[in-house]
Amino acid sequence: MIQNAKCSWDSLGIQIDQMWFSLTDDCNMRCSYCFVQKGQNYMDLKVMDRALDVLFMSKGKEKKIILFGGEPLINFKLVKTFTEIAKKKAGLFNKKIKFGVGTNCLKMDQEIIKFLKNEDFQISVTLDGKSETHNRFRKSKDGKPTHNGIIKNIRKIQTTINSSKLCCLLGVHNSEIRNLFSNCNYIFKNTGIKSINIEPVQTNHAWTKNELTYFKLNLLKIFNFILSESNKNNFFFLKLFE
Repeated sequence: MIQNAKCSWDSLGIQIDQMWFSLTDDCNMRCSYCFVQKGQNYMDLKVMDRALDVLFMSKGKEKKIILFGGEPLINFKLVKTFTEIAKKKAGLFNKKIKFGVGTNCLKMDQEIIKFLKNEDFQISVTLDGKSETHNRFRKSKDGKPTHNGIIKNIRKIQTTINSSKLCCLLGVHNSEIRNLFSNCNYIFKNTGIKSINIEPVQTNHAWTKNELTYFKLNLLKIFNFILSESNKNNFFFLKLFE
């Protein structure tokens, strides 16, 4: 079966550099804008194994795997199992592999931090900026604010892992567009994280022309800030998701 799969991918010249794995739909938060239907479902090991075959049988030597959910670190045992399987398969196929994880950062103890450091994970933290913005949408299962807990755990991570391994996933709700610059500025100046991925929130609301205008104006302010700081040899990074 593996031999046939290799023919079907290599012979077509298909190259897959990066693959996302949704390990679970379970989560310890209840964000008001989240599109994931919450449950307690976890990725089956057979599905995981077949998907890794597809990734490693494709052309190219360097591969990246990103784990997300739900909240993938809820089942830390599964994360460790997945990582070991992926590393073994990468060795069998003579591939280089890098790992990343998208996390709300609430379940972050020293055991998890040590593991992420040892396996050289890139850590993407979901944080929407200042507490006023973040806590509007991103609450715990029991409806409590999560901002302070996330900031506390970011600082806990930074005692062991270099901040260059962290980035922020900032969700932008249409009602918070005017605060986009101030929220990015807060992250850059208060968390030690110098890389932000801006992700417009997916809702049934279609952004108006006025909202798009304010979005562009805020992006320009962010770009000007980054340029100004780079002239002082202080570098920040921004990525905009489509």
